[in-house]
Parts: sequence; C-alpha cells; structure tokens
Amino acid sequence: MSSPFAAAKRAQATAYRALADAHDQEADVLESHESHATTEDPFLGRDAAEEFTRVSWRAIRDAIRRGELAGYGRPVVVRRSDLLAWLEGRKVRPRVVAGTDADAAYLALVGGAS
Repeated sequence: MSSPFAAAKRAQATAYRALADAHDQEADVLESHESHATTEDPFLGRDAAEEFTRVSWRAIRDAIRRGELAGYGRPVVVRRSDLLAWLEGRKVRPRVVAGTDADAAYLALVGGAS
C-alpha cells in the first residue's frame, strides 16, 4: 500500500509532464505558423501587433473574438495584412460642420473648393 506522500509525488510528476507536453504543443503551433508566414506577410505576436497598430492588445483580442480579425494559435498571432485590413475598416473621418473654419481647413486638405 502506498503512502499519501507517494501518491502526491506521482500526481505532481504527472502534472509536470502534462504541462511540459502542453508547452511542446504550443511551440509546435508557433513553429508551424512561422513556417507558413512569408517575409512580406509575417505573423505578429502580441507585442509586435500592439507596436505595429498602436492599438491595445485588448482591442485586437476583442476584434478576434467578434470575428473581425483572424487570430491563429495559442499564444495568438495575427497576420500583418489582416491587421492592416482591420485598421482600414476602423478609420473614422473627422466631423466637420459646414460654414466653420474646420470645414474650410478640411476642404483645403482634401482639395475641395472653399
């Protein structure tokens, strides 16, 4: 009959093996994503995506959850081209009221008549 201490040690060893296996699987996923990425359209991780877009990771993650942006693997990586397309869809035009200085400045900027 084994002691509770021995059973706890076996459970701990099993947990460590499962954790190591999960880490190896995660590394394999990242490696496969990196091998499919081209130099023209690389996958970007969390920090690189934040730096590239100047948008918080929370906003990027929420867009992935809503299906607006494709995310791959764990940890999540995103294609640079997908980020660019997503950013294009988020552009907001400035609100301009007719007859104001802002209206004239905007028309001058876009080449319209004042």
